[in-house]
Amino acid sequence: MVSSFLEGIFPRFFSDSTVHSIIMHVHHYFPEASSRIIYMMIETRLLRYFVTVAEKLHFARAAEELHLAPQPLSQAIKRLEDQLGVQLFHRTSRKVELTPAGQVFYTRTQAMLTQLEETILLTQRVSQGGAGAMRVGYVPGATASVLPALLRICNREFPDLRLHLREMTALEQLEALNNQQIDAGILVGLSFPAPTEHILVKHEPLVAVFPADHPFAEKGHLQTSDLLSEPIIGFDPEHCPELVTFIDEVVPAGHRQQDLRQVVMSEQAALSLVEAGIGVAIVTAGMGQRSTLGTKVLPIQNAQTTYQLVWQDNGNPAVLSMLGLRQHIDLPL
Repeated sequence: MVSSFLEGIFPRFFSDSTVHSIIMHVHHYFPEASSRIIYMMIETRLLRYFVTVAEKLHFARAAEELHLAPQPLSQAIKRLEDQLGVQLFHRTSRKVELTPAGQVFYTRTQAMLTQLEETILLTQRVSQGGAGAMRVGYVPGATASVLPALLRICNREFPDLRLHLREMTALEQLEALNNQQIDAGILVGLSFPAPTEHILVKHEPLVAVFPADHPFAEKGHLQTSDLLSEPIIGFDPEHCPELVTFIDEVVPAGHRQQDLRQVVMSEQAALSLVEAGIGVAIVTAGMGQRSTLGTKVLPIQNAQTTYQLVWQDNGNPAVLSMLGLRQHIDLPL
């Protein structure tokens, strides 16, 4: 309370010498308040002047670097010493030296000004979306192509932006967006409920993964009709609706000659069944690359899906920065 009051009236009504006298009295009766008053009154400009003089140990050279005349610079340093209540320099006609107190003040002030500059720059980058933090969800298949490409370009363009990554299903991502638990998500194409917004990141081919000894292993590619008689591995619609859509688009239920062999909750689980010789998996090409030597991966002609970057406007400027990276991602569309 005392410091706020004095800070407000000092610059308006009192000279530097009077201010110094008042501070000395305040220090006697309110020692904790006096340090706060001094801190609030010292201008950053004076601190920069002091650091320059401390580095040059020559007022004329320091004044030249600061584009000042020596006399105003000397007066500014004297004003700083009065505000602190300590002598920072020993001055003689031949040389200028830091006092022990001045040496301590120089070391701390130099570090403080450097940190202040870094803080200002970081604050500006956060405001512009180039720094800070961003929480991103992604479906497992994104780790094969989309996610690494996005991380590379993001690290190059915004090295101060920290990404917190979470592997999640599509439904988990949409729920997390609604609850503001993530800022953006990467998932395969779905229809997205408002207020979720989305942008195309990549067209992704669909592939069929067979056991290596399957008769189709010698084929170069497949028609959708080739899969009608195959024991397709299904996906749980509550956990993976987008994966169910894959199968329905490639092998419509009314045309299948067999029921779904198994029902799983992820593409990785489907690949495990194929490796065990149980059924055929229809997955994204990125996930197909994860299959083992005991399987065969074949592209399905005219079958593809899309990867989308989804978000809701939650005020995080980093989201807009990530959206701007889309045009720089070297991915085939």
